Amino acid sequence: MPATFLLDRDGSVALAHVDVDYRKRLDVESLLRALKALQARHAAKLHALRERPGRSP
Repeated sequence: MPATFLLDRDGSVALAHVDVDYRKRLDVESLLRALKALQARHAAKLHALRERPGRSP
């Protein structure tokens, strides 16, 4: 069965698109939105780690 999966760094599925009709593909805009959301999530996590109290530069 045709499918497209976008996996996060930890292996979790961030986006899944499955359709029995192979001609119906995931649109590029949806994939780009999901990629940007993952990027923002990881940037926020990195920022939070850098801003932790008691952490020396």
